[in-house]
Amino acid sequence: MNDDIQFGEVEEASPQKTLRPDRNKHFAVAPIGTPADGELPIFLDLDVAHDMEVHAQSDKTVELGGVLLGAQCTDDDGKPFVLITDSLRAAHYESTKGSFKFTHDTWSAISRQRDEFPEDLQMVGWYHTHPDWGVFLSGMDMFICDNFFNKKLDVAYVIDPCRGDRGMFQWTGDPRQRCRRTGGFYLIASRFRQAELESYVAQLEGKVPDMPAQYSPSGYGAPVINVQQPRDKEPQWQGMAVLGMLSLQFALLVLLAWKLLIPAAPPEAKNEDLAKLVKRMDKWIDNEQYATQERAKQQAYSQMMIELKGAPPDYAEKLAKEKEDLETFRGQEARHIALEEDLKKARDEAAEQAEYLTKRVKDQDEKYAALLKDRDTQKDLLKAAKKESDKAKEGDPDKPDYTIWWVVGGVLAVVTLGTTAVLLWKKPPDDIPPEEPEGPPPAAEEKSKTGASEAN
Repeated sequence: MNDDIQFGEVEEASPQKTLRPDRNKHFAVAPIGTPADGELPIFLDLDVAHDMEVHAQSDKTVELGGVLLGAQCTDDDGKPFVLITDSLRAAHYESTKGSFKFTHDTWSAISRQRDEFPEDLQMVGWYHTHPDWGVFLSGMDMFICDNFFNKKLDVAYVIDPCRGDRGMFQWTGDPRQRCRRTGGFYLIASRFRQAELESYVAQLEGKVPDMPAQYSPSGYGAPVINVQQPRDKEPQWQGMAVLGMLSLQFALLVLLAWKLLIPAAPPEAKNEDLAKLVKRMDKWIDNEQYATQERAKQQAYSQMMIELKGAPPDYAEKLAKEKEDLETFRGQEARHIALEEDLKKARDEAAEQAEYLTKRVKDQDEKYAALLKDRDTQKDLLKAAKKESDKAKEGDPDKPDYTIWWVVGGVLAVVTLGTTAVLLWKKPPDDIPPEEPEGPPPAAEEKSKTGASEAN
């Protein structure tokens, strides 16, 4: 089954308070099995039970199933119980001789059918068949219970149409045995069908082996139940012996009626019919003698065991039953093989999923390692930047300190400039002419005039 199959939103409606059917005079109630105190009381409608029996009998080569509808309730004392009033057969399912699986199409069809029922009709569980495998919940069944019918009051109903066995399963809340079979449950019907209900229950439990095969609840005409006497109640030879005695008595009655009511036939025909009848009676007597001999053998074997080995009185019967159980177990080999194949398939799918998850984890680890490496690189860069920043703020201790030279140089420059300024301030400029007297000297003036005359 695919793990992604979903059955829609899980219904979480609180149990409704109502009167239990076994305390309601409107209903006739009859137990199937022996419901025990402390177990979840489960009440199943007679017609719903019959419909599931018909479904189970329709095909015994594969497992069949469906869902249970009804209500999850509490009584006046606040104690829970489950009321099953309808069922829906699953369609588009996948099944084999040893397994039953829901699919998406199954749930879609069931959802469409539920839309045609009242909203207060809840889904309270599911049912399926185990043809000739017995009544139990397999690993696949528990998967369906865990994922789709896991509310506290959900139930599971299993029918073995070949062995005439059926049983309800409830949640326990115990992790060691989460789901177990109840001691029994109740069939309910209208109070006007009390006799019919009791007869049907007797038929289900195999208490009426001579009931006509065509018996069924009102409105149904097809046989639905294989009536089988439980194997652990009496030895097989006892049934054969009883059958032989009843057949012998019936033959004697037929012979007597034939003598009294049928007119005399011609001697030849009469002798021929009588020979046939005698032959049939001899055969019945032989069967009776064979059954008696088998019973005597078993008793003799038991006596021999008591005398030789101190075995219990019924040791031979126990050996016979153990042999019968061994044959039953051998008959279940096909189912075990089918279950083994399902488990192998589930194991392979789990291995593929584990491999996929391992690869994903490895990829994530590599990405995480790359992120860590990148983080370390960023940390180193951040530390280097911070160190450069601190050096810029505090000064580099490794760098030569030229401060004193700058001070000395500055002082020398100031002194030089000051000296130069003082010297320049005290020395007259070279381009300034000396001051002349206001009148030229007489000799010069005369010389000047003489030169002018010569020129003229």
